[in-house]
Amino acid sequence: MITFKDLTNKITLALDEVSGALLGRYIQKARKQDSDKIAHGQELDSDPKIVALKAKRSELYSRKEYTRTGESKHRGAIDKTREKEKSLKQKKDPNYPESVTPKRYRGIERAVKKLQSGKLTDETFISFKEYITEEVEVSSDTYRFSNTKNPSGHGSWIFTRDGIQHSLDFSKHKKDEDWFEHRGTFGAAKTAAKKWARSKGHSYIHVAP
Repeated sequence: MITFKDLTNKITLALDEVSGALLGRYIQKARKQDSDKIAHGQELDSDPKIVALKAKRSELYSRKEYTRTGESKHRGAIDKTREKEKSLKQKKDPNYPESVTPKRYRGIERAVKKLQSGKLTDETFISFKEYITEEVEVSSDTYRFSNTKNPSGHGSWIFTRDGIQHSLDFSKHKKDEDWFEHRGTFGAAKTAAKKWARSKGHSYIHVAP
């Protein structure tokens, strides 16, 4: 009869093998998503108006005129070029700057290093495993763009499949097929929405404004 210690060792070994495979798959997916974001950012930067704003900002930076605190006298003009650049990019892409900010691979890389060095607690490790095995991503970009804040609190939360986040039409799109509603806290709604998305084969969903 197998001892309890041998059984736990066997289970631990099996989990290590499974988590290793999942990590590899997740990292590959995260790299691809980050690569796509970088390419999208380069596409936005290639716009002639953006190129001109960057050139103007560079020229302002090159003027070596400073206040007594060591700050450029052209700080206001420099900040205006940044604001204008952001405005132009958001007209093309309402999800900017989130849509061009690579972060998933860096985040997973940091977690893997902690995992390898044994710095993750058992509780954190379980959460981490649940995170990397979760195929559904929930984006709050559209909600933040419309409400200028992150989704939180209690209410009636609506989530949409990818592709209709900017054009949800209740008379056209079907409930529980194209969109999902849950009343309660945002955390509970998000969990329920992920379950719905998995059942429909959606890997990416959005919080509606």
